[in-house]
Amino acid sequence: MKELPLPLAILFSIITICIAIAWGFDELGWITAPDIFEPLIAGGTALSTATWGTVLAMKRPSDDSQPKSLRETLIDVVENNWIHGVLDDALRDTEFEIALKESPERLGDETPFKDYRLPFHLVESDATTPDNRTKTGDVLLKAFDHTGRKLLILGAPGSGKTVLLLQLAKKLLDEARKDEKHRIPVVFNLSSWAEKREKLADWLAGQLKQNYGVSDKLAQEWIAGDKLIYLLDGFDEVAENYREDCLTEINNFKTLTRQLVICSRIKEFEALAQPMSTKFAIEILPLEDGKFTNLLYTHLPNPEIVSTMVKILQADDDTWEEVKKPLFINVLLTTYADGRPFPKQYLPNTTHDKLNQLLLEPYVARQLGNNPNPQFSNANGLRWLSWIGHNLVKREQTVFYVEMLQFNWLQIQSTQKILK
Repeated sequence: MKELPLPLAILFSIITICIAIAWGFDELGWITAPDIFEPLIAGGTALSTATWGTVLAMKRPSDDSQPKSLRETLIDVVENNWIHGVLDDALRDTEFEIALKESPERLGDETPFKDYRLPFHLVESDATTPDNRTKTGDVLLKAFDHTGRKLLILGAPGSGKTVLLLQLAKKLLDEARKDEKHRIPVVFNLSSWAEKREKLADWLAGQLKQNYGVSDKLAQEWIAGDKLIYLLDGFDEVAENYREDCLTEINNFKTLTRQLVICSRIKEFEALAQPMSTKFAIEILPLEDGKFTNLLYTHLPNPEIVSTMVKILQADDDTWEEVKKPLFINVLLTTYADGRPFPKQYLPNTTHDKLNQLLLEPYVARQLGNNPNPQFSNANGLRWLSWIGHNLVKREQTVFYVEMLQFNWLQIQSTQKILK
């Protein structure tokens, strides 16, 4: 961070504080309007994506003698925003196995790959080293290739669906960079589709322009020419009233040659009245108790604190099941990596309240303490992110770009008139 301009360094520090909260509460669906964490859902993840893309673009050396093609530029933007900006950050501190299983039964009897089994033999040991973590992407890529390049990833809230999607995206980006015959994988978050409810091809073209800087003409050419792989995250984040319509658009958009991956929570997928026309489904399994406790003893410095932690967390079944999810594992290990004591008691309220008190509040306090800066107060940083996030949630969005700012985001009418 020392190499970055001060404003970007400060902004990224604030975003780091919010990233776990953003992912977790967006996935878990716990937010109510008065809650301060509601606005942070979209703001944290979205701003981290935009900031990393900007930061890495600034740091990348230019080579005017060999200008990049538009294809290479898009590959760079996707990699900077999603691999360096999201995936690497999510897996930065710890590596642990996300257990998977084949779930062709989720797609009904007509799926042509009912007997296909994931090639786990590609993953050595238990995937707890960086090398094995990379090979998890190999497993996903092999499954994607073998099952017609139309894949569904299912999991519980916070189980790691986006991480798996991005691990696959990383492998697909490597293919696209090495060989122009391979299509470019592009990540889209479906939540914003409900705003206009367009034909999916039109929505994708708009997202390519807004999020990746691709011109209207080129976006339409790439979509019509099957030059892209569509990585559609957050199907469950589409407003419930429009989710079936969104699925209809996805199914109508699908052709024999188009390649796509869709991520969804299991509950929202099971509620659908019509089938999802992918060729194969992968389901994320919960982490086993023994593997979870081994992670804590391996990565945290004080065994006595870990014993206290396990005892307190196991006292409530719902809390115990939540903290075993990848999101909260990373928050837990990051927060208590310095050996700080774990709270020995907590208020007997909801699971939401317990996770706030035991994990999220200590995590925020720790992250704020890592980068103190008298010029920018922590309270103002959280207030600004909250304002952005509140407007995104109000408009059923989960990703923020500066171009989205409109006059009607301002609550004071007189201020709107002055700016107009």
